[in-house]
Amino acid sequence: MNDGIHLPYDATRAQAFASASGVCRTAVLTAPARLVHLTPPPFDNGKGTNPHHPGVLERYSATLTAHCGEGWDVIDTNRLLTLAIRAHPVSEPQRHSD
Repeated sequence: MNDGIHLPYDATRAQAFASASGVCRTAVLTAPARLVHLTPPPFDNGKGTNPHHPGVLERYSATLTAHCGEGWDVIDTNRLLTLAIRAHPVSEPQRHSD
């Protein structure tokens, strides 16, 4: 989720996200298409500049994954990438030149 604001959790913004997700789902279900929701990926807070943002993204992810039992197709990239990062920590990112 690249909302660009990196603000602490706010119930009003969270409700807008949940509502927009439902509106999007309804629109896609009326078309001959399949909707697959992706949770926002984890936020790298390595510099400590936004200590609240990883938790905010986890809450938005939970909003989507809560609908899995209701027939929503959700890929929880937040959880999967967080597990992978924890399993394979890197002290310094590797830079690749093109």
